[in-house]
Amino acid sequence: MNFDPNLEAEKQNLINLINKFDAQKDTLAIKHPIFGKMSTEQWDVLLWKHTDHHLRQFGA
Repeated sequence: MNFDPNLEAEKQNLINLINKFDAQKDTLAIKHPIFGKMSTEQWDVLLWKHTDHHLRQFGA
């Protein structure tokens, strides 16, 4: 099986998703399914840690 992703396109897609989430987090009542109600600062930390974990996981 050959897996050859377009890394620049995937990088831009991730940036777009993060920006979309960031733009909506103050206007939406976002409740985490496990942690419950979270402040925008808590969401920022969670998103950073989760993204960092996966980037390190794949050596990016």
